[in-house]
Amino acid sequence: MAADHYVFPATHTQRQMWFAERITPNTSAFHLPFAVRLVGPADEAALTAGLRAAVRRHEALRTTFDEVDGEVVQLVAPSGTVDVPVHDLTGADEAALADRLSEDAARPFDLRNGPLVRFALLRLGPQERVLAVTAHHLVFDSWSAGVLLHELAGFYAADAAGREALAAGADLQLADYTIASHEALDGEAGERSLGYWQDRLHGLPPAPALPLDRPRPTVPSLTGGSVPVRLSPELSQAVTGTAGRYGVTPFVVLLASLQVLVGGYGNTEDVAISTAVADRPAGTEAVVGCLVNELLLRTSLADDPSVAELLRRVRTVMLGAMDHQAVRLDEAVARALPGRDPYRAPLTEVALVQNASLKVPALPGLTASRVDVARRAAQLPLSFQLWEEDGRFVGTVEFSADVLDAATVSGLLEDWLALLASVVADPTLPLSRLTRPAAVLGAHLPGEGERGTGGRPASEPPVGPVETTLAALWQALLGLDDVGRDQNFFESGGNSILAARMIAQIREVLQVEVELRTLFEAVTVADLAAEIRRQARETGTDVDLIAETAMRLLLMDEDEVRAELAAREANRA
Repeated sequence: MAADHYVFPATHTQRQMWFAERITPNTSAFHLPFAVRLVGPADEAALTAGLRAAVRRHEALRTTFDEVDGEVVQLVAPSGTVDVPVHDLTGADEAALADRLSEDAARPFDLRNGPLVRFALLRLGPQERVLAVTAHHLVFDSWSAGVLLHELAGFYAADAAGREALAAGADLQLADYTIASHEALDGEAGERSLGYWQDRLHGLPPAPALPLDRPRPTVPSLTGGSVPVRLSPELSQAVTGTAGRYGVTPFVVLLASLQVLVGGYGNTEDVAISTAVADRPAGTEAVVGCLVNELLLRTSLADDPSVAELLRRVRTVMLGAMDHQAVRLDEAVARALPGRDPYRAPLTEVALVQNASLKVPALPGLTASRVDVARRAAQLPLSFQLWEEDGRFVGTVEFSADVLDAATVSGLLEDWLALLASVVADPTLPLSRLTRPAAVLGAHLPGEGERGTGGRPASEPPVGPVETTLAALWQALLGLDDVGRDQNFFESGGNSILAARMIAQIREVLQVEVELRTLFEAVTVADLAAEIRRQARETGTDVDLIAETAMRLLLMDEDEVRAELAAREANRA
């Protein structure tokens, strides 16, 4: 760690992303790509200079991450190197351009060494270029894309006019927001918000069943796909009109209809869907960073309410969540549900996010327009991303390729649009009279035992030195009285953070370079020991001997350990 770096704690959201990246290395599920088409005589040197000025101005674009004493921290470099490579794609059609943008967006970041934002210029012809930007969500959000483009336009215009653009650091930086988010839990207001979320999370049922094509894997790959969404102008106007008549936002109408759909698939009246909202206190409008808060919107569909009554319920839920968003949901979950691992057991499997359409500012002498970039990754089984464009709602449905196919998602989308049309057609109707999906296509829920322990009795004690050592480490880390060889780490109180600590201890004690993902795939002592022995054989490591030695040390008192270590040092000398 460089001495000239400014170090400060990561937020809860950033810690979750950090551990998810370690569990699923090289994922692009947390990448935020966007692109701008530039038509005209673009000055490539001025564009590069503008991007470099933006990196100097915003600490988030010079931030990397690491672990210090088991805690995830952010490190801000005093300066940053900005490369803007130029690639010649002359003659490439739109399909080839889309593939190239998706490939660039999927390239992994090095979270420890950075940078966590990259740029490229793609030349399509003498008068046509595409500026491609991919940033990691750890340091960026959708709002930040607008900030970056606005500042780039200002720097470019100043260069064109022969003026020097000022690139002093922004008044507020990501670090200021991070510190404020940690302080939000302090005081009476923080306690009230924690109490609100504790009430909202109490008795939260498992996520409703979705029409899956395949059972959920133990460890999600986070690979995905997307299906485009384009509401007709007529349906878009009906959504907006219904919202106006009932004193709600169009988002509430969209959310209510989606909750009815999900509740119908899962045959439940208690439906929770997540959303992400910009968490931008006054003064942070021009800050680049991850200033986003996740909200859990849990609505009761009980007693067959009318659509109008459901809209009132959803509006109340939305306002309550917004009023208490100063305490981030992940922080509230850590307090209210301390044993829950958000990575392995998400609060919901469906998200609905309404973003502002990315406004591309004018650049002197150029015509600039947005180019959509497919991420080919997904954090949840289903995520509806919508925005308004030319008077209609458009966007994409991102889906997990682990459990869903594009055809199934297209069918689900058709179900939702039909239900939405029914919702806005007559809001006085009870939910039971709305147009509902005719069938749940391809539904499959993992049966009991699909993730079991292979039929071995759970009380069987550890076998051999490796299992015995793992059980001892497991027991100390989780505070258990006893650990059987078939005990599930995560069902025994483990979570993503404790899993990272367990892996660090395994590496230190057994001297085998086990990846964090391994513990998510081999969740019992027996399965983990088998995987460790397999890896040890590949490297020629006598892990059984190492484990036997480790167990002797674990059983010694402090004086005996010192004597043993001193004897080893003497032998090596």
